[in-house]
Amino acid sequence: MSTMRDVRNFFAGIFLKNYFFLMLVMVIILFLILAGCALQQKCSANIQCLSPGQTGSCVQGACQYTPLAAQSCESDSQCTKQGYAGNCIKGQCAWNPISAQVFQSKSQLNYFTDSVNSAGNVFNIAATFAAPFNILQDRMRIKIELAQQQHKNILITRLEFEGDDKSTKQRVLLGSKTLKKPVWQPGDSISEELAFDFPTTVSSGEFENLLLKVMYTGLIDSRLQTNTYSASLRNFVLNWQARQPKACPQSCDDQNPATADVCSIETQYACVHNSLAGVCGNGVCDSLENVCSCATDCGPCQTGGEKYVEKVCEQNSCVGRLRQGVAKKPFTLLDERSMSALKFSTRISYVEPYDIRSDKIIVDVSLFDKQPEVNSVRITGVQLLEGQNLIAEKTGKQILAGIGSHAIAELTIPAQSVAEAEHWLSIVVNYEYARQNTAQPVKERFERQLGKLTLLSP
Repeated sequence: MSTMRDVRNFFAGIFLKNYFFLMLVMVIILFLILAGCALQQKCSANIQCLSPGQTGSCVQGACQYTPLAAQSCESDSQCTKQGYAGNCIKGQCAWNPISAQVFQSKSQLNYFTDSVNSAGNVFNIAATFAAPFNILQDRMRIKIELAQQQHKNILITRLEFEGDDKSTKQRVLLGSKTLKKPVWQPGDSISEELAFDFPTTVSSGEFENLLLKVMYTGLIDSRLQTNTYSASLRNFVLNWQARQPKACPQSCDDQNPATADVCSIETQYACVHNSLAGVCGNGVCDSLENVCSCATDCGPCQTGGEKYVEKVCEQNSCVGRLRQGVAKKPFTLLDERSMSALKFSTRISYVEPYDIRSDKIIVDVSLFDKQPEVNSVRITGVQLLEGQNLIAEKTGKQILAGIGSHAIAELTIPAQSVAEAEHWLSIVVNYEYARQNTAQPVKERFERQLGKLTLLSP
């Protein structure tokens, strides 16, 4: 019995030792598999799989590498191999198999959007750039849309794009462009392409903390202001490389019919978009264009914001008119004035709002009373003032022969610089009279406030 127990214990010990050994082997294998998976680099194109001394291919979203004989280099041009695209990485050549994926890599884009409030103006911003970004050929595409407007006649004047170099930790201006492109009203937008021209002695790198700056001018209360706003490209890293292109992109179309899209060996295989003279959309209001034929360049006919006036295009001309349903309200002001020797009664009639094309302000002055020694009373002029500024005037002497006699002046306001504006106005009546046995006339005046009046100059 003792012998049988010893045999069983012997075999049980062997089994337990082998079992733990097998478990240890399986754990090690599983660990290696997981480590291999963890070390795999994710990708979407061959161009993202670069490693010194190897060829890299993107297979099912992960980089796979094949070792090749080491080849030292100082530039990409030294890494030439039939069937491969070469890059010089850390002094050694790395290659990608040339396939459709290489050319499709430019469709791997970073796309950024943001909305920025600047001095009451709201701008929507969209930026698109390739990954990786070839600074010798690629362009960042930027679209800026005016969503909400505080200033008038907004003009985008400059774009700047900057970032931190991850290797040197220095702030670098990557690219800039001076513009003169208007956005007239909410919904208007501009599209631009920005080339990167920062100085560098290396063939690749990365930038982080990316910032897009936009400078613009605009009018508010007839004052020109200059403003700058920024959009931070959060969570974006710009992977760039300097690879001399050997062919033009498949398309250079910037979707703008006002530009000629050019790419050739003369442009170093980069897309260039030259503005076409005399074409609507080129950013210049040419001599044969106006707000009706090309609102993109010359601005809209209807500027908006007016309560009573609207502007419309008729026969290729921008004309003003009263909005439908606008009702004019008549006003009459009565005034009595006792002066040094005379007493006047004045009746002032006008409408609100006042259309300079058809309306008039009528001032009726009557002599209500006078001292016995006064004779030869004359109204010499009636003026319409805003503060000290003369708006309209009626001159010419009108005699008030006796008590109860009238002098009537009709004031016509000339065209104004804006289509619709509120003014605080007053009426001034100038008169003169003579006393018995006095040759020199006495000249006096009196003033009556009208208050606020809206002048329409469609």
